[in-house]
Amino acid sequence: MPDVTPRWLRWVLPVRRRPAVPAPVPGVHPFRLERDGREVRVQLRVEPAGHGVLLVHARAAVPLSQPGVQMAEGILRGEDDDDVIRRIRSAWGGASGERIRADLATLRQTLDALVEGADPRFPLAGFGPTATDLRFPAPLVADVTAGAPERMVPLLRRLWEGGVPIVVIRDHPAASPAWLLRAIERAEDLGLVALLRTPASRLAEGDLLADLADSGLDGLVLPFASADPALHDACWGAGDHATVRAVAARAHEREVPWIAEVPLLDASDPEAVLERVETEAGKGMAVFALAADPVVEPPPIDAQPALRPLAREALHPVAAAVEALFGRGAILWTAPVRVPPGSSVADLVRAGPRTLALESVRVEHDGNVVPPRGPYVRAGNVLRDPWDALSSHPSFAPGSEPCADCPGLCRTGCPADPATWTEQE
Repeated sequence: MPDVTPRWLRWVLPVRRRPAVPAPVPGVHPFRLERDGREVRVQLRVEPAGHGVLLVHARAAVPLSQPGVQMAEGILRGEDDDDVIRRIRSAWGGASGERIRADLATLRQTLDALVEGADPRFPLAGFGPTATDLRFPAPLVADVTAGAPERMVPLLRRLWEGGVPIVVIRDHPAASPAWLLRAIERAEDLGLVALLRTPASRLAEGDLLADLADSGLDGLVLPFASADPALHDACWGAGDHATVRAVAARAHEREVPWIAEVPLLDASDPEAVLERVETEAGKGMAVFALAADPVVEPPPIDAQPALRPLAREALHPVAAAVEALFGRGAILWTAPVRVPPGSSVADLVRAGPRTLALESVRVEHDGNVVPPRGPYVRAGNVLRDPWDALSSHPSFAPGSEPCADCPGLCRTGCPADPATWTEQE
């Protein structure tokens, strides 16, 4: 993945002229590009003020200025450079045709590089340094708890209309297969990129995986608790560990990419599970740490000795060791999950991280919105509150910048400050 400069076309514009062609309509505009026989999803999100962001296969995010948005739209619609340049020059003063042509060529090269490098096996992986420079009211991703169609259909539409381009549907025992299918179908109809977080055993029997793929499923998030089958199955049920590989193979046959959701626990070798995932699956990894301060003993229901949270002082060195082994680009860190006294570690493993990206929010099935980290606080409701009001809630205040030598984990929550960790409800 190339290093994308997160500031585009910051011209000094002494004169603004009335556009000869209307500017792109605010909202999310989906495109599908063909490259070497494969399809790449590209979305152009346009804000009401005219600036926006270009998203490539839910993997890379490139912020764009107002002229940059118009350039990107022209490229994605297959327009000739001369036509795009004429439109830009008629809409914006202060830049020569040569300057516009050079910036257009740079944007086109960047898009081509991102499309060529967009590995569909690893959705969400690129949401990192470039995305942190974005300052938009609506998030890039919403992790949505699965609900009945009468709730999910209007909720997904509201997210789409608000400019959210990607959703992660979170399965749970009360959700029926019909609920999941309808949610994926509706997301596909709207143009949303839709992933499903679910245990492998849910997809092991019947035609649910095939039906989801036919409905437009863009990716799977499969929990993988441990390289040790006994430890994994203690969290997810007997036989689920063996099912992960079989379901992953079936997903590959259906051309559905997947990533593994991996918890870091206080095991003797916390890198072993990640190595197992990489060796067996060759897929991406969404990693979250379960940590306690002070260290707490697991309750009796957590019979496995390895089901213990990491100590606060272990977070930084373990994260650094993981990145040294696999490289920062291979890991999608999520906020550390705080393990309070008396709680079940297995329950917290099943609950997983609150969101799969720092640029995400948690949306409950009734529309309540929860920030990606910190205490479990409902900041409002997406069905009735505008995004600018939701994002201004104190719970969405940005965290402090990580130290220069910190691993990627520190972007999601400071290992030294439990107040920045995620607390489950």
